[in-house]
Amino acid sequence: MARIDYEADLTEGERSVRDMVRRFAEEVMRPAGAELDAMADPQDVIARDSILWDVFKKHRALGLDGRPHSRRVEDEKL
Repeated sequence: MARIDYEADLTEGERSVRDMVRRFAEEVMRPAGAELDAMADPQDVIARDSILWDVFKKHRALGLDGRPHSRRVEDEKL
C-alpha cells in the first residue's frame, strides 16, 4: 500500500521516528500479534518463552517505552 505523507511539516528527526515506529509495527508487532492470537491458551501468551516478552524487549531497546535512558540508536536492527 502506498504511503501518503500527510505530515509535510515534520522535521527530518520526526520523520525518522515515525518511520522507525512503522517498521517496528510491520516487522515485530504484526508477526508477534498473529502468533499470540493463534495461541489457544491465554496462559501461553504470558509464559516465559512467549514472543510477547521479545516484543517488549525490542520496544524498550528502541526507546518507545518513554524512559529517557532507553533512547534508540539510529537505524537499529529490529
